[in-house]
Amino acid sequence: MSKEIPAAATEIAKVAEAAGQLSIKNKAILGFTRTMTDMGVATNMFTHDYRCWVSNCIYSIF
Repeated sequence: MSKEIPAAATEIAKVAEAAGQLSIKNKAILGFTRTMTDMGVATNMFTHDYRCWVSNCIYSIF
């Protein structure tokens, strides 16, 4: 994935780790990671800021 989008492999791994912490199902982690990384690149948000934003969105839904 790091060869397809302008994000470091370590940043992509952090997003995937956050997906696991947010209880995203295993089969959905890759798609979630791709989407979140694309959005992070587009908005220029750092991984930690983005993880906080996503977790707040998910918890507000439930």
